[in-house]
Amino acid sequence: MKRYIKCEERLVLYHTFLHQRKDACFRLCLLNTSFLRGVIMDMLRRVGLVSLLVLSTVLFAEAQPANVMPRYKNFLNQHVYGDMAESWCTSEIRSREITDGNSNNCKKVNTFIRATKEQVKAVCSVATGDNISGQPFSVVTCKLKSGERRPNCEYKKGEKSNRYIRIACDQGWPVHYNEGYIVVG
Repeated sequence: MKRYIKCEERLVLYHTFLHQRKDACFRLCLLNTSFLRGVIMDMLRRVGLVSLLVLSTVLFAEAQPANVMPRYKNFLNQHVYGDMAESWCTSEIRSREITDGNSNNCKKVNTFIRATKEQVKAVCSVATGDNISGQPFSVVTCKLKSGERRPNCEYKKGEKSNRYIRIACDQGWPVHYNEGYIVVG
């Protein structure tokens, strides 16, 4: 898209900010805030969404308190997988190295929330502490079939259900899954 900008009674043709003429007229245009706004908006239209997503991801990571980050990452590893299937319990728990606490013991029950991390984080937008989701989530609950210590943990086929999930939140970030309430009806 070509755009003409009037500057000092002359027209400056430009394609992108990097290809602007570097004459006196262009330098004067840079001082004009409406000109800058136009250039920035044009750049956003061209590379906008990708750049905006990268920037928001960086800001999102920066906004997370350092003391919460390890607990949040552990929560995501143990409980959030949007594409989880009932038949993947053993392989998924094994590949994610999920155990009972800080031990090497097999976890007796583990629930995967079939959603994005953003959808799960939204449950914590209300307050710190235990929060219950406003809408049900699809979950897969995996129960231990055999084995006591990793890597010998074998799980039954998971049980898929819809639940209002209950999550412990710290400063707006999910850090612990506290089961949920099955949706009846």
